[in-house]
Amino acid sequence: MIVLRKPYELLLSLLPDRLGLAVRRSVWALARPALLALDRLRPARRRRNHLELLLVALGSTSAVAALQSAEAEPAEVLVLTDSDDLAALRQAGCAVEYVPPAADFARHLPELDRGAYLERRLETIGRSYVFERVSVRGPAAPELEKALGTLARHARSESS
Repeated sequence: MIVLRKPYELLLSLLPDRLGLAVRRSVWALARPALLALDRLRPARRRRNHLELLLVALGSTSAVAALQSAEAEPAEVLVLTDSDDLAALRQAGCAVEYVPPAADFARHLPELDRGAYLERRLETIGRSYVFERVSVRGPAAPELEKALGTLARHARSESS
């Protein structure tokens, strides 16, 4: 089996081990300051699960309109919605969590309590992400207040 290598790896493999190690250390010593300088020029990146805003848009509220009125970059927002317009939200660049609307939930899962379901869903989201702020747009179900309270303990909470 022929393994293709980068030219410098091939050249280093032809050198005796001691000399190859010395060359690698020399190249790294010369390249390291430039690589560190480039790294400092890149914008600081947050951990993937650290987002600026959890936007809860349930009920009659348009999730797309709520996202547009939010004062955050769409890439830093997770929208929890029961709206069917998921394609527009994803196209805007935000993360989306979908829950069934109240009418569909009652029709298809009458044995389950929607409030308990939403509370479990928010707890799962809270274990997966860290939010700077939590914002509730539109009519928020009263049963959400406990779950939103646990998410908002470490975040500033807004509602409108």
